[in-house]
Amino acid sequence: MAMTHTKNILVENRIRNDGYPVDQVQTIIEKSIALHLAEVLPTRCCPRLTHNIIFLSSFPKLNIIPQPEESSEDFREQCVFTIDPPAAGDLDDAVSYRRLTNGNSEVGVHIADVSSFVEVGSKLDQHLRERGCSVYTIDKVVHMMPETLVYQCSLLKDKERRVVSVVYEISPAGMIVKYRITRGRICSWAQLTYSDAEVIIQKLSVSEHLSDSGDREAEVCHAIRSVNAITQMLRTKRFARGARAVNLGKTEYGKGKDGLPMLIPEDHLQSSQLIEELALLTNCIAAWEIQKAFPNVAFLRRQQPPRADVLPALRRLCKLEGLEISNAAQQSMPALLDEVAVRRLDLLPALQAQCTKKMRLAEYVCSGNERDTHHYSLNVPHYTHMTSPIRRYADIWVHRLLLAAQEQNPRVPDGLTPEMMNDIASACNVAHGAAKSCSAASQSLYMGLHLQKKYGGSSREMGTVVAVYGALRAVDILAPELGFTTRVFLREQVIRSRVSHRVAEGRQLLELEWEQYDGEKIVIDKLGMGSPIEVDVGLKDGNVRLIKVILLCFLVTLFKLRSQKHFAVIYYLDLF
Repeated sequence: MAMTHTKNILVENRIRNDGYPVDQVQTIIEKSIALHLAEVLPTRCCPRLTHNIIFLSSFPKLNIIPQPEESSEDFREQCVFTIDPPAAGDLDDAVSYRRLTNGNSEVGVHIADVSSFVEVGSKLDQHLRERGCSVYTIDKVVHMMPETLVYQCSLLKDKERRVVSVVYEISPAGMIVKYRITRGRICSWAQLTYSDAEVIIQKLSVSEHLSDSGDREAEVCHAIRSVNAITQMLRTKRFARGARAVNLGKTEYGKGKDGLPMLIPEDHLQSSQLIEELALLTNCIAAWEIQKAFPNVAFLRRQQPPRADVLPALRRLCKLEGLEISNAAQQSMPALLDEVAVRRLDLLPALQAQCTKKMRLAEYVCSGNERDTHHYSLNVPHYTHMTSPIRRYADIWVHRLLLAAQEQNPRVPDGLTPEMMNDIASACNVAHGAAKSCSAASQSLYMGLHLQKKYGGSSREMGTVVAVYGALRAVDILAPELGFTTRVFLREQVIRSRVSHRVAEGRQLLELEWEQYDGEKIVIDKLGMGSPIEVDVGLKDGNVRLIKVILLCFLVTLFKLRSQKHFAVIYYLDLF
């Protein structure tokens, strides 16, 4: 049943789930094997050649023409490892580590060299542009690229792969001494999950995925712990420079080991931060390089500041709740949220929801068409994406520009204009929006399945009013235990009531009055931002994609009415 709903979600969001033309797949395989033969055969003996012959025999029509080996750096003998989510099938990035003789550390960030296989303007390039990015739902992954290419590019353990590398020399104090950008070749020593790496970082034990690494086991563990120490210093410095960390309390659903839907608690693992910090750093370096070399066609990612009224609104709410905040918190939204989390945790959901609602989404832009390319959350003048080319078309273009920028006389790729790059950025923004909608719909689907399996279809939850809409006579209610926010129109919740709106001391309130048969009017409740409220969340007619929300305080009152004809009108959250 879940898979059927997932297919409907993909169709509703116009996600292409068809195959690739045979000639495109054949071209990919030809180029992949040609590159592999050119690089491997000169340095490998008969077993490798035998393997290639067997592989080629399954594609008898291929015309393999070995290509000369390109100038690239060889990282195959260095300690290289990957850290990814469980069951990840597209491994875009790997990390290498070694200690230098001068006491500094060399950390390499190696990204799959997808642009080697995708020629500009080819049929495959056009196909990838149309798709824009991979789509991830809980049940299914719709890859942007043909699976043949996904496999050939993924940085799998013990597989030689072509990469685009950014290699940093870092001092013991966490200062970046210098960096270099190069094409290279790696052969990963270890393929780990975040949990595997976290166990190693915390020195609890050695991951079972390293049990077959032999003498390399100790070296991989040492490398992971060393890189983690470096990235923690980088993280501290990044926030000291003004990066904004707005923790919005994310809750996700997924499949348990038994295949049943379940809530997945949010983890704050250092292993995840390790990959995050290296990705952010590398993306910033790439953005700086392409902006410097090609200021008119640089492919960047921008996030504009939130609406100007968000911080004053947060300060006003804190004041109304009797919470005096520090001067630092009054000037910074992240600082304010951090202070509230320590001093008034009950207020945090309402404040976080306000931030979510007013935070602008990041978007791809062409530098030649925009004056301001600043990224608000990261607080950097230029930012881009280059660390996930297997699943994002934008990263492929960033690779092309970045590699062109490393030439002695950088030149814009033939025929590329700001207008063309702007069109590509717009297409990528549309694709990312559709992918995000699919992911959100999949989460909603599994929330419904979770309600059905665990609670028999409905669950009583404590919610918080996180927004008030006076003209609409509506409120947004956050149910944090289930991880969703929905809008409830109060006039649809009850019969024979009056909903009025007023502002008291700068705070919007909705008052509900109930009209009983003796004509007496009783004020039942006043709802304002931050008000706690109990709700019943359930399924409509057993439909796992249609969630109903009932405000229980209204039901309790209605049961006191003399007529049993009057009952709450249920508000339905349509998730289709």
